[in-house]
Amino acid sequence: MQDLLLKCVRWYFVIAFVIAGIGLLNLADRHDSIKPVLPGLICLGTAFISGTAWKDLRRRVLFITIVMVTGFAWSAQFIPEALYVVLGRPVAINYFVGWSALTFFAGFPAMMYVYHKYGD
Repeated sequence: MQDLLLKCVRWYFVIAFVIAGIGLLNLADRHDSIKPVLPGLICLGTAFISGTAWKDLRRRVLFITIVMVTGFAWSAQFIPEALYVVLGRPVAINYFVGWSALTFFAGFPAMMYVYHKYGD
Protein backbone atom coordinates (compact mmCIF):
# COMPACT_ATOMS: atom_id res chain seq x y z
CA MET A 1 0.00 0.00 0.00
CA GLN A 2 2.83 2.37 0.81
CA ASP A 3 4.42 1.62 -2.56
CA LEU A 4 1.15 2.51 -4.34
CA LEU A 5 0.93 5.76 -2.42
CA LEU A 6 4.50 6.73 -3.29
CA LYS A 7 3.94 5.93 -6.96
CA CYS A 8 0.82 8.11 -6.99
CA VAL A 9 2.63 10.97 -5.26
CA ARG A 10 5.38 10.75 -7.88
CA TRP A 11 2.74 10.61 -10.62
CA TYR A 12 0.98 13.71 -9.31
CA PHE A 13 4.32 15.53 -8.93
CA VAL A 14 5.01 15.07 -12.65
CA ILE A 15 1.46 15.99 -13.70
CA ALA A 16 1.40 19.07 -11.44
CA PHE A 17 4.58 20.37 -13.07
CA VAL A 18 3.09 19.80 -16.53
CA ILE A 19 -0.08 21.71 -15.58
CA ALA A 20 1.96 24.54 -14.00
CA GLY A 21 4.20 24.78 -17.08
CA ILE A 22 1.25 24.91 -19.47
CA GLY A 23 -0.46 27.49 -17.24
CA LEU A 24 2.60 29.72 -17.15
CA LEU A 25 3.07 29.55 -20.91
CA ASN A 26 -0.61 30.38 -21.35
CA LEU A 27 -0.18 33.35 -19.00
CA ALA A 28 2.80 34.56 -21.03
CA ASP A 29 0.78 34.32 -24.23
CA ARG A 30 -2.29 36.03 -22.80
CA HIS A 31 -0.41 39.00 -21.36
CA ASP A 32 2.25 39.30 -24.10
CA SER A 33 4.98 39.04 -21.48
CA ILE A 34 8.21 37.10 -21.61
CA LYS A 35 8.54 36.86 -17.80
CA PRO A 36 6.45 33.68 -17.22
CA VAL A 37 8.17 31.79 -20.07
CA LEU A 38 11.31 30.79 -18.17
CA PRO A 39 9.43 29.42 -15.10
CA GLY A 40 7.05 27.62 -17.48
CA LEU A 41 9.93 25.99 -19.33
CA ILE A 42 11.57 25.06 -16.03
CA CYS A 43 8.31 23.40 -14.91
CA LEU A 44 7.97 21.47 -18.16
CA GLY A 45 11.66 20.52 -18.05
CA THR A 46 11.31 19.27 -14.48
CA ALA A 47 8.31 17.18 -15.51
CA PHE A 48 10.24 15.80 -18.50
CA ILE A 49 13.30 14.91 -16.45
CA SER A 50 11.17 13.38 -13.69
CA GLY A 51 9.16 11.41 -16.24
CA THR A 52 12.17 10.06 -18.12
CA ALA A 53 13.95 9.13 -14.90
CA TRP A 54 10.93 6.99 -14.03
CA LYS A 55 11.97 3.70 -15.62
CA ASP A 56 9.25 1.43 -14.21
CA LEU A 57 6.41 3.22 -16.02
CA ARG A 58 4.59 0.78 -18.28
CA ARG A 59 2.97 1.66 -21.60
CA ARG A 60 -0.53 0.84 -20.40
CA VAL A 61 -0.14 3.07 -17.33
CA LEU A 62 1.25 5.86 -19.52
CA PHE A 63 -1.68 5.56 -21.92
CA ILE A 64 -4.20 5.64 -19.07
CA THR A 65 -2.42 8.70 -17.65
CA ILE A 66 -2.57 10.56 -20.96
CA VAL A 67 -6.26 9.77 -21.46
CA MET A 68 -7.16 10.63 -17.87
CA VAL A 69 -5.27 13.95 -17.73
CA THR A 70 -6.67 14.98 -21.11
CA GLY A 71 -10.16 14.18 -19.88
CA PHE A 72 -9.55 16.20 -16.73
CA ALA A 73 -8.30 19.11 -18.85
CA TRP A 74 -11.53 19.03 -20.82
CA SER A 75 -13.66 18.62 -17.68
CA ALA A 76 -11.96 21.49 -15.84
CA GLN A 77 -13.85 24.05 -17.92
CA PHE A 78 -17.09 22.97 -16.22
CA ILE A 79 -15.84 23.29 -12.63
CA PRO A 80 -17.28 26.80 -12.02
CA GLU A 81 -20.73 25.64 -13.16
CA ALA A 82 -20.54 22.50 -11.03
CA LEU A 83 -19.51 24.55 -7.99
CA TYR A 84 -22.39 26.92 -8.67
CA VAL A 85 -24.83 24.01 -8.66
CA VAL A 86 -23.36 22.56 -5.46
CA LEU A 87 -22.80 25.79 -3.51
CA GLY A 88 -25.63 27.90 -4.89
CA ARG A 89 -23.45 30.92 -5.57
CA PRO A 90 -21.03 31.82 -8.36
CA VAL A 91 -17.42 30.81 -7.77
CA ALA A 92 -14.52 32.19 -9.79
CA ILE A 93 -11.74 29.63 -10.11
CA ASN A 94 -8.72 29.64 -12.38
CA TYR A 95 -8.89 26.97 -15.08
CA PHE A 96 -5.44 25.58 -14.26
CA VAL A 97 -6.08 25.52 -10.52
CA GLY A 98 -9.31 23.65 -11.22
CA TRP A 99 -7.52 21.24 -13.54
CA SER A 100 -4.87 20.57 -10.93
CA ALA A 101 -7.43 20.09 -8.16
CA LEU A 102 -9.55 17.78 -10.32
CA THR A 103 -6.46 15.76 -11.22
CA PHE A 104 -5.58 15.45 -7.54
CA PHE A 105 -9.00 14.61 -6.14
CA ALA A 106 -10.17 12.33 -8.96
CA GLY A 107 -6.92 11.20 -10.55
CA PHE A 108 -5.03 10.26 -7.41
CA PRO A 109 -7.49 7.53 -6.32
CA ALA A 110 -7.92 6.39 -9.92
CA MET A 111 -4.17 6.01 -10.36
CA MET A 112 -3.93 4.06 -7.11
CA TYR A 113 -6.36 1.58 -8.66
CA VAL A 114 -4.44 1.60 -11.97
CA TYR A 115 -1.13 0.95 -10.22
CA HIS A 116 -2.72 -1.79 -8.16
CA LYS A 117 -4.18 -3.48 -11.23
CA TYR A 118 -1.45 -2.89 -13.86
CA GLY A 119 1.59 -2.14 -11.71
CA ASP A 120 4.51 -4.40 -10.99
